[in-house]
Amino acid sequence: MGWLSRNAARTIATTYSLISRGGRWTSVLAMIAGASIWRLLSAIPFCPTLWPDAVILVRLPGFHGYLRFLSTDIFLFQELWIDRVYDIHPDVKPKPDWTVVELGGHIGMYAILLGRTVDPGRGGRVLTLECDPGSYRILERNIAANRMEDRVFPFQAAAFSHRGEGAFISTTRTIDSHLEGFGNASAKSRLRLRHSSLGRIKLTTLDTIVEQERITTIDLLKINIEGAEFEALKGGTRKALGLTRRILLVHEADVPFSEITDFLGTYGFGLKESVGNIYYLSK
Repeated sequence: MGWLSRNAARTIATTYSLISRGGRWTSVLAMIAGASIWRLLSAIPFCPTLWPDAVILVRLPGFHGYLRFLSTDIFLFQELWIDRVYDIHPDVKPKPDWTVVELGGHIGMYAILLGRTVDPGRGGRVLTLECDPGSYRILERNIAANRMEDRVFPFQAAAFSHRGEGAFISTTRTIDSHLEGFGNASAKSRLRLRHSSLGRIKLTTLDTIVEQERITTIDLLKINIEGAEFEALKGGTRKALGLTRRILLVHEADVPFSEITDFLGTYGFGLKESVGNIYYLSK
């Protein structure tokens, strides 16, 4: 069964890679087909363990880089590049001279999208943090594939309330991976059906990043870290939150969002817009 499933995965990935080289529209069709196949395979009990590192090079509209075929990476492309789920307010669209700090960089989809606008010649840059080792490896490859080493800077760490080490639950369904003790209820329930592993990862703080990178202004702080967002914000109380102008936050914590808004209100932030569980706050 293991040999069969591994070779089936290789065959599917190879086919997808060949189709995706055909151009813009065949790439879109390949993406849709790949998503459908993934949904079908994910219902099979042995599927989550069959070759989870099937990384393929794709050319999708505006994006040239790497995806894990048997994962949720392809859905993120649709959300971020096609549906533009983060564009909930005109003020979150980056300017060339912006400094953006992204917590939860995953494989670089949003960082690369931002990197198309920020201009290092005008001081623009994107700092993206990702703690999952598998996602971080692809993040680095995608930055290189899109030639954005001069404007997108990756850090392998999780933003938290303090520095040190933490336990991280990594799953084949990559959007459900999270720090142990966090993660939303639906993610935790899905983990019972998905292959997962527990590892140790580096914890850092927003204040540490600000000091190390000599940041004077954070024009946009984007947070999507599967339930640990409040802890990450607590790590910026000494300096980072005072330097931040805008926050784009995906709320998945067990903590009520009202507690987060009350906390951020003490630093001058107010809620400007929300769509689903995505919130835009600014000063």
